[in-house]
Amino acid sequence: MLNGSDRQRELRGKIIQMLGVRAYTQWPRFRKNLKFAKNRLQNRNWERPPLLSYSKDGYPDVFPYEDIAHSGNDSYNLQGILNTYAGHDESVKGIIEHGVYFGDTFFGGDDFIKQRLPGVITFGAMRKNIIRKYTDRPIFTIGPYICYAKPMLSHEDTQMLKHELGRTLLVFPSHSIEGITSMYDIDGFAQKVAEFASAHEFDTTLVSLYFQDIKLGRAKPYEDQGLLVVCSGYYRDETFLRRQRSYIELADMTISNGVGTHVGYCVALGKPHMVLDGNFALVGAEEKLAESAPTYGTELTKHQMDEIKSAFSQFAETITTEQREVVREYWGLGCTKSTDELLQILLALDEAFEYCNHAPVPIDVQAMLSRVENTKSVETLNSALG
Repeated sequence: MLNGSDRQRELRGKIIQMLGVRAYTQWPRFRKNLKFAKNRLQNRNWERPPLLSYSKDGYPDVFPYEDIAHSGNDSYNLQGILNTYAGHDESVKGIIEHGVYFGDTFFGGDDFIKQRLPGVITFGAMRKNIIRKYTDRPIFTIGPYICYAKPMLSHEDTQMLKHELGRTLLVFPSHSIEGITSMYDIDGFAQKVAEFASAHEFDTTLVSLYFQDIKLGRAKPYEDQGLLVVCSGYYRDETFLRRQRSYIELADMTISNGVGTHVGYCVALGKPHMVLDGNFALVGAEEKLAESAPTYGTELTKHQMDEIKSAFSQFAETITTEQREVVREYWGLGCTKSTDELLQILLALDEAFEYCNHAPVPIDVQAMLSRVENTKSVETLNSALG
């Protein structure tokens, strides 16, 4: 029988085997790697569920911690998605805003100051104008991130599954996060969705629940209405955005009960959206709300969300001009970069980061970043970097 010291040595050996000696000994990543190793050992039999399903046993954090320059860059595997698309193999040397933001705030935090990160990546002009109040560093608008994600299904497989599903409705209920719960009449909304699907003759209705709401047991009211519950997975799962893209591509129409990142993602992929019922509230401890949703309930946030809800309040099976303009403003529709354009942005951040860590950024590097920030074409990007 192993004593305490023997068990520690055995665990340490398994961790080194899984992570490698260098990763094991690096600090401060050690604690995160240790947490990952512990979770993997405890949940070693966990497997992702099929695409049109969800894990009834929950979604443990069993995903490797990426080498990231900013603590939020691994949310939804955004760093991995952008790097894969651009052919870039370094950590992204800037802050990647992880979704649509409302109100006058910027989550740059200590990473931006302490690590002197040289830039920010966000959706579009609205956020760029807000962030500009907080920093003079370059802000790169690259449009909806889902455009960079490779779907889980090929085009051929998507068409085959669409044929099986028939006319498909995709639903995005307002989601909770750890410590903050999205409160709404779940039974009432599930019934309203079922009635909407019937009235508009949809053959299949997919309900995309966030992993935290799966954990809260919120799948049952939708299943009781005969709806098919799916989930994109844990928020750091490298397939999260890929699964979400496939769900959207399978749909003919999308709806939700609130404004969120999903609205712009649906329009960016050519799928009409409607905010069917916007009655929800975020409930949590004051400290958690202040940390994760500091502008919730402010006048500017209400105005922005009302503007989007108004544009998406009516049923339409085509995307209107007004809706495209709203998504252009908030999600950067039309700002999507080519592979070369995105790569040049990431390389520019790499180069500037080398100076940020050791000395003030030289004037010529600052000028290069500014030119890249405002570039509209690959040719100008190459000239800016040259």
